[in-house]
Amino acid sequence: MDKNYQYLHDKFKYINDLNHALEMLCWDEDVMMPIGGAKARNSALASLTTTIHQQLNLPEVASRLQDVDESALDQWQLANIKHMRKAVVNATILSERLVADLAVTTKESTQAWRTLRGQNNWHDFMPLLSKTVALIKQKAKIKAGYYGVDAYDALLDEFSPGINRQYIDPIFDELKHFLPQAIPKIVDKQSSKVSLPFNQSFAIDKQYALSQDLMRVIGFDFNHGRVDTSQHPFCGGVPSDVRITTRYNEHDFLSSALAVCHETGHALYEMGLPQKYITQPVAKALGMAVHESQSLLVEMQACSSPEFIAILAQYAQRHFGQSNSLSKDNLMKHLLKVRPDFIRVDADEVTYPLHVILRYEIEKALFADEITVADLPAIWQEKMSGYLGVDTTNNYKDGVMQDVHWSSGDFGYFPSYALGALLAAQLFAAAKHSNPEIMPSIAKADFKPLMSWLNHNIHQYGSLYTFDELVTKASGKSLDASAYIAHIKARYM
Repeated sequence: MDKNYQYLHDKFKYINDLNHALEMLCWDEDVMMPIGGAKARNSALASLTTTIHQQLNLPEVASRLQDVDESALDQWQLANIKHMRKAVVNATILSERLVADLAVTTKESTQAWRTLRGQNNWHDFMPLLSKTVALIKQKAKIKAGYYGVDAYDALLDEFSPGINRQYIDPIFDELKHFLPQAIPKIVDKQSSKVSLPFNQSFAIDKQYALSQDLMRVIGFDFNHGRVDTSQHPFCGGVPSDVRITTRYNEHDFLSSALAVCHETGHALYEMGLPQKYITQPVAKALGMAVHESQSLLVEMQACSSPEFIAILAQYAQRHFGQSNSLSKDNLMKHLLKVRPDFIRVDADEVTYPLHVILRYEIEKALFADEITVADLPAIWQEKMSGYLGVDTTNNYKDGVMQDVHWSSGDFGYFPSYALGALLAAQLFAAAKHSNPEIMPSIAKADFKPLMSWLNHNIHQYGSLYTFDELVTKASGKSLDASAYIAHIKARYM
């Protein structure tokens, strides 16, 4: 093996180990850490983040990347070098001070958000968010200048490499044309389908047990992961130790059940990444649009199907007792109910993309300096009212403060949710066409045929291909909205 490549391989393995430690500290901070540990934890996170930044800035790393003999490398190694070079550039163009400030500020903002959201306290949250936005704008401006792109495009590329506003806008425009017409028709059609309410309490320990059952059915490996509780469901950790979380509502078990299905989709993507290169950049997941496609494919396509809902009803009655409200037919009415509402993570799959589009439009305006952080509640209310007919006036906790992403500095992330929903529909259609046994197997609580297809066509490739190459290779065409629209029409119209 080329000696320069071997050095880089070993260096990025070391960086991967540091990122492993960083991931676990972040998981612990969200799930286990007492509130009094915040200051010291933030300092530790900043130190680890700057250490990784320093490693990427080492002169020998740059010189080895320049001198590596590409003619001696195979396809995977060449792709690995490409991702190494991008990681080094993204590190070297940012100052260590900015990296440290971002690490501390976003953690302080997120920790405050956990308390202030529950208090509906926009007044005290706004200056913290303003500080975060100012730092993200600094970063975005630097990256935009280097790459010769728009500031917001630079942020989009962080979460979904190769995707920009030019790629997104036509797809979202098609959804904005279709969904506002479809939603009233679906709501009207469903108006006669009255569901039985859940007139019982669902104990948290029983919901936890149900969560584990559902994860096992889908294929989660508890030797390499676990499920816990957090304020906002997420998937973290590393491929060999995946940590997912959910949150529980004692009056509605479906919220946690579907969140667990969603996060398990993320987890199985991580667990299926190419083991041969697992410590290297080329083995990482190919951005959040692909990641969200895996979680939404499991949650919305597979686990919201009649075949799986029948399985869910059986498990629900096993844990919570026999009840007409827990029948398959009644659970279908609950799960497939289309109703414009406040909360994105609890939204049905028809209204869901509009939640994402309004955030995308707000982010574009914010990073074009057309609006300020102080304007966000009013803009939020205007768009929620216009797209979904929902009034969020003075309701910050269910409005502009509902998501953790902005406090975490994750601007540019939200579009991946809607793109992921579209890709989920496109991949699921391709999978079912390739293997007609997928749905009959799910009806028997067997996800192996579906997961085998996803592993063969998506998971095993990590970041070997570009987004468009991977999507085309798996589904036969570039991403568009047609499969999602066809899915909505078939399931709801």
